[in-house]
Amino acid sequence: MISAISNITNASAGTININAGSAVSNLPQVNSTALLNVIEKMNSTYKVLINGKVFQTQLPINAEKGDDILARVIQQNPFTLALDKFENLLSDPNAVLSLLEKLQLSKTVLSEKILKLVALNRKAITKSKLEKIINYIEKSGVEFDESRLVLLINLIWDNSNETYQDITNSYHKIFDISFEKLSAEIYESLLRLNRLNLPQEIYFKINEAMIFDYENEAHQFNLVSVGDKSDEFLSLARVIEGEVERNVIGASALYELEHMQGLLVKYILQKAIYNKYNIYPEFVIIKFKSRLELINYQFEKSANGKDDSYKLFINPDKDRFENTVIHAVMNTSRIYGLINSTASNFSKIEDYLCKLNARIAEEINIDSYLTVTVDETKEMMFDSFSRARSLNRLA
Repeated sequence: MISAISNITNASAGTININAGSAVSNLPQVNSTALLNVIEKMNSTYKVLINGKVFQTQLPINAEKGDDILARVIQQNPFTLALDKFENLLSDPNAVLSLLEKLQLSKTVLSEKILKLVALNRKAITKSKLEKIINYIEKSGVEFDESRLVLLINLIWDNSNETYQDITNSYHKIFDISFEKLSAEIYESLLRLNRLNLPQEIYFKINEAMIFDYENEAHQFNLVSVGDKSDEFLSLARVIEGEVERNVIGASALYELEHMQGLLVKYILQKAIYNKYNIYPEFVIIKFKSRLELINYQFEKSANGKDDSYKLFINPDKDRFENTVIHAVMNTSRIYGLINSTASNFSKIEDYLCKLNARIAEEINIDSYLTVTVDETKEMMFDSFSRARSLNRLA
């Protein structure tokens, strides 16, 4: 039978209602997973096959003929399907494998990880797009961190399959290195530039854009260095361009300046695309006891709470604090969080915490409640699942 659609509710959120008519008894049960096979696309509507029955409906995604899509059955009458409500299944490894099996996809570490991230980011679990992203990652030769995976998922899922090649080509040029590696290269280039005798304007711009002077008690926190540096990096890149055009410095200094300029441009491009999808990787270079230290962190806006709050995920200096991750929540009045580390780091971190909490309260006028806990796992998993566990333990 072919049953006409009765109505569409919250289509943009991934939920569809179908008038199933007399076919209700043969439909998948509530809370089960249904497989939708797209057999025909007709302007804004689709013919889909579900449990051997053909329905004409609209879909809240741009699907392709022949595609397979997973949906959760919310209720049977009216027949209601959700394309973006699988995150509750992710804690069960067998459920994830079952979803891959339903789509007839290979069960690999990569396919499991991609499917989990697709579900966590409330995207429709679509076979063609899963195949494309898995194939691209396997052939790219690039090591993907979670931020880049989430970004790639957003880019592929938000565009049609016809634009896939253009997306991946552009992506590979801009994201050939991860943001964390990019920040490390900027840091190393900065150290090399500091050993050269360059015009003071360049060093002033570098300090203004990147350096957070922690030890200088008379110096207010340089908050520009902590947040998005795109504007400051654009200004610095222009200063470098002027110095390169003057061509009055040595070849090695010229090379290093041009190298730094290229890194700054890549930072600006990566940040522009990350920001579009509410992904906020960042870094700060801290001046501490005459030493410069690089710290990578990420933040995301929390959907809960009465006022604006942000979840923070920080990787401290790995040389001094191996196997350490900071999970925190911050709003306009306070910051509270856990520093997960090993027993060997416990006392060292405790020594910093009292001073750090006091400085945060003094300089940016919010109450700070950072505490340290011991986690003896040798691999600190810095991903969405460990973040959720740690943040759930916060006050």
